[in-house]
Amino acid sequence: MKWPGWPVFWKNLGERRLGLFVGLAALVLDQISKILVENLIPRHHGLVVIPDFFHLIHHQNTGVAWGFLRELPGVRWILVGVTLVAAVLMLVWLALEERPRGGVVWGLGLVIGGALGNLVDRVRLGAVVDFLRFNVGEFVWPSFNVADAAIVIGVALVLINYIFLGGTAEPSAAGDDRG
Repeated sequence: MKWPGWPVFWKNLGERRLGLFVGLAALVLDQISKILVENLIPRHHGLVVIPDFFHLIHHQNTGVAWGFLRELPGVRWILVGVTLVAAVLMLVWLALEERPRGGVVWGLGLVIGGALGNLVDRVRLGAVVDFLRFNVGEFVWPSFNVADAAIVIGVALVLINYIFLGGTAEPSAAGDDRG
């Protein structure tokens, strides 16, 4: 893909502001939920919402998924850098994709918002606040947060749109190629 220049980049990004608003909404919802958990539930404690199925638990994860790499020296700043690069790449993808379908715009917005939500935690606390925990019988899914859910849903939307729908919309008869 050839770089179209900054004017085209900003124009496309402006036309896909729905993705930016979705990302901002995910970021705000994530941070509000985490602040509530931090202020209402002591660390390493929780509340049973639905017995044997859903709990709110205050956990801080210094690693990546399921605490992986948490003992690696400097992992906090490595993850901050990787997350920042990933969010910027998703933003560039959003701006430069030709005629993205709505699901791609929503999906990239969710991934950007989720990544930034966890980035804020890593910078602010040195760890990501996780608090949603589901279990069925003896199986307990590791705790996660709104940002994690936004990332997973966003990736799913992008994949579904590319695998099943081709990712881009057909140009309209009027030549309108906005996403």
